[in-house]
Amino acid sequence: MADGQFQVYVSGARSTSDDWFAAMGAPDSDLPLLSEDQKFIARKFDVSESEYARGVLTEELGERRQIKRGEELGIGVAEILSAFGSQFLLRSVARAGVREKWIARIAAAGRVSEIEIPLEFAGNSIDLADRAVRERLKEHLADELHLHGVSANS
Repeated sequence: MADGQFQVYVSGARSTSDDWFAAMGAPDSDLPLLSEDQKFIARKFDVSESEYARGVLTEELGERRQIKRGEELGIGVAEILSAFGSQFLLRSVARAGVREKWIARIAAAGRVSEIEIPLEFAGNSIDLADRAVRERLKEHLADELHLHGVSANS
């Protein structure tokens, strides 16, 4: 669990050019060990094991970055939910790489809702400490949870 209260799931994480450059510049000692299947694939495509391992590292770096982003988003969502009332509990945030959104699973009143959260709230340069961004996220969550009359300061 990210903070003891919610899980972060990432599927099909996307790597960026920054991840690729970091993997290409990594010393060989930082490269992941390849499984026998991965070694077989590298040989089949006539790619060195080192080069293949750099590709694997690129994907790992992308996944780690997405998990960190999910943790940050989850902490922000959990804090907002606590302002809505103690009956709201964030269970998880999930990101499928092919989908341009996160999904928050929120438990309340004996049921679990899945709320879609657009990437505008968890993108590369989003700062949930920014009051305006946090307010937009709060309004989005209130709308999705059908909480009418939630004030900007609650």
